[in-house]
Amino acid sequence: MKENKTFRRLNPRLDPNFKAIFTQDTPDSRLALKSFLSAMTGGNVSDVTVKENQKASQYEGQRGILYDINCVFADGTKAQVEMQGYDKGLAYGRRSEYYASRLVSSVADVGDDWENLPKAYQISVLNLKYDEGNNDPLHHYVLADVKDGAQLEGIINVIFLELPKLPEIKEDTDIESLPSAVKWGKFIQEADNPASLSGSQ
Repeated sequence: MKENKTFRRLNPRLDPNFKAIFTQDTPDSRLALKSFLSAMTGGNVSDVTVKENQKASQYEGQRGILYDINCVFADGTKAQVEMQGYDKGLAYGRRSEYYASRLVSSVADVGDDWENLPKAYQISVLNLKYDEGNNDPLHHYVLADVKDGAQLEGIINVIFLELPKLPEIKEDTDIESLPSAVKWGKFIQEADNPASLSGSQ
């Protein structure tokens, strides 16, 4: 008699599953993390190390931070990744700016050359719409002049990927032509859906 097994797909929008995909000490998990970070930052992340996800307070009474994923690239660039599964009414833009400022303040040590200060990325995958007036699912924020948009050095980077704004994948969609960040977003959005297209990542 043939055994009938039912396999349940895990929801990657839940924090424990999201962390498990990217932080296991396995070649597949490291490859996934490098691919995801490359897609989100627009660079080529060839080497990455996962660090403790608890950011220590710098003084008594300071708000603590528990990152979903805390990592550092080979060149010293730091990245912190958050999966926000639902809207908790957290003023998410303010929270992300705070996270990014804490992250960049941890990059430099006394005596470091300012010219060699590495970048810091606060990356959030949002299962909600942050900017209702803009249909683009991917946003990359840096410090810029409010009048002419002139940017500073790009040390502080805040990146949002808004899952509800991702394009619908249809039968005639050329999946290979989609941006890598969109492919990762569709995987996170649809991986636990039995009806999802198997080739979206």
